[in-house]
Amino acid sequence: MEFIVPTDRWEDIDAFYEELIEDYGWRQEPMRAFASWLASGPYGQVLVPSTSHEALGLSTVSAFEDRLKRPMVFVLYDGHRRRFLVRYLGPDLQELRRESVDAPDAPEVFARILDWLGLPR
Repeated sequence: MEFIVPTDRWEDIDAFYEELIEDYGWRQEPMRAFASWLASGPYGQVLVPSTSHEALGLSTVSAFEDRLKRPMVFVLYDGHRRRFLVRYLGPDLQELRRESVDAPDAPEVFARILDWLGLPR
């Protein structure tokens, strides 16, 4: 049976970005919008979200120990440059590739994210 990501995980992610924006004044509105887009679409049920500082981690497995053995993607928003940084991680969270993009939900960028995580488009 496939693991279906509970909606409360995405609700926690939304609350996390809301706190960064409202309580700390961080310019993370685009990141919150990206997370909301993911949560409301079909990949919201299969992508397991996590956070590290302001970064949104995306994986296909729930347990942290399992994430260390699988590809993962971290997406960060740089409010000063108004660009996203997509970090492609391998085993043990080693960064193997990175790219600076205007939008991680752009079809060509999101396709690279899905390919890295081994998910069908």
